[in-house]
Amino acid sequence: MQVSYVSPSKRKSGTVSIPSKVIIGGKTYQVTKIKKNAFKNNKKIKKIVIPSSVVSIENYAFANCKNLKTIEIRTTKLKNKKISSKAFKKINKKVVIRVLKKQRKAYKTLLRKKGLSKANKFKAL
Repeated sequence: MQVSYVSPSKRKSGTVSIPSKVIIGGKTYQVTKIKKNAFKNNKKIKKIVIPSSVVSIENYAFANCKNLKTIEIRTTKLKNKKISSKAFKKINKKVVIRVLKKQRKAYKTLLRKKGLSKANKFKAL
């Protein structure tokens, strides 16, 4: 079974690593989606790490994260129809996107279509 990441348990600051798996009631579930508004308006987070299990990012997931400096994307499974066009609305224009080397070109094109600015830099992990 698969689950969605809804939001940090507390208003976290610094680095937030989304887990690839969670255990609920003794059962292990894979985290495959970042839900709508998961980090919206969070002014404390500086870095977010997205695990290899994530295949979908919903509306406003990172919207208005003004102090976000780095998004580290470890998944190779993100596709055009699985990322909302508003997922990155109004984020810091200087966010550095770190992706797997083999995904750099594809994700750069894809994520720019989804609202990232040309000012955002893409670097290999």
